[in-house]
Amino acid sequence: MTPALRISPATLPLTRHVIEALEVLGWQPGCPPQITEAIRKIDVRTCRRMRCGQCGQCGLEFRPYHLGTRYRVLAHCPTCQVSEQV
Repeated sequence: MTPALRISPATLPLTRHVIEALEVLGWQPGCPPQITEAIRKIDVRTCRRMRCGQCGQCGLEFRPYHLGTRYRVLAHCPTCQVSEQV
């Protein structure tokens, strides 16, 4: 019997496997409908200002995910492919 996956999206660590973990938990790429363009722009700007905790690259990519109306943003490093939850 395979043990249950016990990952809390609120506490996901800096890892190359964050995206896969969210998807296993049912999270889908994109913003839920209640996220306005203004909120999305703020989140994009926040990611662009971040520095990768793994390689130090500045300017991370905005990767939104949703589960129903719940919303998470990942800052993804284009250099080393590490993502972390914002």
